[in-house]
Amino acid sequence: MLRYSRLTKIDGVSPWAMVFGYGAKVLIGLYFIFIYTEFYGEGSLTADAGDFMREGKLLNDVFYSSPEYYFKFLFGWNCSHQEILTHLGDINHWDVGAQSIVNDNRNILRVHSLIHFISFGDPVIHMLVLSFLSLIGIKQMVIGVRHLSKIYPNFIFWIFLLAPSVIFWGSGILKEPLMLLGLGFFIRGIFANDPRRKKTLLIVIGMFFMLSFKPYVLLAMIPAFIFVGLHKIIPKYKLAGGLSMMIILLALPILIFSEQRDALLKKVARKQADFKNIGTGGLITGEEGLKFYFLPEVFEDLSIQGDSVQILRPVKAKVIDYGGMQDPYEVTLYPNHETLSVFFYRKRAQGYFEITSLDGTMKQLLTSIPEAASNALLRPFPIDSGSWLKVPAMIEIWIIYLFLVIATYRRRKLNEKERTILVSLILFTLSLALIIGWTTPVLGALVRYRVPLIVSLLITGVMLFKPKPPSIGSR
Repeated sequence: MLRYSRLTKIDGVSPWAMVFGYGAKVLIGLYFIFIYTEFYGEGSLTADAGDFMREGKLLNDVFYSSPEYYFKFLFGWNCSHQEILTHLGDINHWDVGAQSIVNDNRNILRVHSLIHFISFGDPVIHMLVLSFLSLIGIKQMVIGVRHLSKIYPNFIFWIFLLAPSVIFWGSGILKEPLMLLGLGFFIRGIFANDPRRKKTLLIVIGMFFMLSFKPYVLLAMIPAFIFVGLHKIIPKYKLAGGLSMMIILLALPILIFSEQRDALLKKVARKQADFKNIGTGGLITGEEGLKFYFLPEVFEDLSIQGDSVQILRPVKAKVIDYGGMQDPYEVTLYPNHETLSVFFYRKRAQGYFEITSLDGTMKQLLTSIPEAASNALLRPFPIDSGSWLKVPAMIEIWIIYLFLVIATYRRRKLNEKERTILVSLILFTLSLALIIGWTTPVLGALVRYRVPLIVSLLITGVMLFKPKPPSIGSR
């Protein structure tokens, strides 16, 4: 079917490419499920993959008890806090607190709840659906980029498809496949030579998916948007003038709206702090509001049985507003007969690395730029802790940089429009690297979050590279 469907046809690309491409994604998707089941989960699907599957099923179950409320949750109609507790009481990812701009967790749960109607709880079916959607995203990227490159479209397709981070995370059951679908539509809408109305529709669809599943990707595009807009209206010295005015336009709101700036800085610092708590491992108990956070070294003072915890001896804990904005504080808890419910229980992440703690000030954020950028753009390093799973990511990023060096050496001459695109890609890459680097102290999460950054680097290389002309007499 894929061989003959218009949905999977790409002009200039072999019709069998999508067939074999989907086959490759399915194999990697099965490997993804194996990793999250056997390597991380000791026989059961675990971490975010397991949580999204389980909680998507809980949301799906609402349909059978109350179709009215299921569709309310599915389409985002307002429900009271009590209604959410009544129907979704056991779902931890439905609310993400004050740190979130868009609750993308709810959206992935909605998608999984729909797939549960046909999957009967089999994660392979979820993988097959999401892998196909991300394949459509790859198709849109190829259509968008092919006229900007001298590389054959067949090669462009395989370059995007087989990038290790793109194919691994894009073939799983997390948010990345849907983010890649949106990114693909957006890239085609921006770059392809489609009619204006179609381009507008593609851009809107792409932005919708990115905002719904990975809003930080859209946030990282803001400097590029500003630069392109300024570049169009500046009469002379377009590159230098556009970059200079972009910096000024970004700096002015930061200087003028100090209250909003400080609130945003605090939000970034709290996001980083929560991520550090998860990375270092430990136990978080509680259901609503404030939660207790226990470090692994005090576990001997606790009795942890399944989803419940009891205190055996006086123990230090932090009260944290997980996902919220209140500062944590330390307390001492004493033995009693009360049972605490487990919200999060995990060992220290194998790929955890130390990053500078943000204190909510602009000075701290700016001084940590080199560290944040280098972490997002260069890690994993050979000396980093972590499992063997860091090796493919480490090889991938250095091969991409080698490709960029070769592409720069063998670069073709770019016109004005292409130079503007190139600068925009660099701005997006750097902005995304900072967002990731400031908040992410775990290699696995860092590699996963930078998938759109990898795509941006690949587009840059594909644009620049000038293939050798065929030799005389070759056919």
